[in-house]
Amino acid sequence: EQTVAAADKARLQALEYRGTQSATLRIALASAVPATLMVEPLVELSRAVPNLEVEIVDHEPERMADGLLKGEVHAAIGLAPLGSGADVSQWTLFRERYVVFCAGNHPFARLATLSVADLRQAVWLEQVGCGIWKEFRRQWFTLGESPLVRHRGCHDEQLQTLAAAGLGVMIGPEHSPTLPGIVRVPIEGDPLQRKVQLMVASSRSPAPELQAFMKIVRQRDWRSSPTELLACGVERTPPRGFLAGEGPARQTDHSLR
Repeated sequence: EQTVAAADKARLQALEYRGTQSATLRIALASAVPATLMVEPLVELSRAVPNLEVEIVDHEPERMADGLLKGEVHAAIGLAPLGSGADVSQWTLFRERYVVFCAGNHPFARLATLSVADLRQAVWLEQVGCGIWKEFRRQWFTLGESPLVRHRGCHDEQLQTLAAAGLGVMIGPEHSPTLPGIVRVPIEGDPLQRKVQLMVASSRSPAPELQAFMKIVRQRDWRSSPTELLACGVERTPPRGFLAGEGPARQTDHSLR
């Protein structure tokens, strides 16, 4: 219902654009945020603004604020914290926990949750340069200890392919798309979480298409988002541990109402 209401408001704001030839919205999306999360919001937005052209661009997190202020992109979606400055506004869209990805026939797949002892005994797949991997090591392995890493890769899909083949387990956001055969197993206490945020430049007035996009994503019930990308397309799965937006982040504060 929240999504429908947001879309209705967005359509009203976009009426003045129905007679134009086109409108363009450039969205910076962090590589750690799956594009599948944007599918349904963009479908709603395209209904509200029929002639809308959307361009999704890759931006390093440290460049997102600069790209907004320079007008290179109209909105940015990434992981908190995205940046700082009085000319930048941020809202938390949702937060989710990190879980362990493993093959369906892995012993972990039969467990409801994983203990610290389980994590220390596992054979791991490491994503090179991943900040959450460093935090994982810091929390569960004391000085001088290291997780048993058999294989490494630069991209999530590479490691998921190895995990699905039973070559190890990996850390991943619970609602990121997974390959067929991958099972998500929670960690006791949900110690690792992340916040996904929307960021816009507050130093300029947003165009109607940006206002429409902001309303849709800020008022959306993200627990209904698709979570698995299968060979035949996107499948909706029951949410688990997906926590709705908890209010705006500190930059220029705004209400999510």
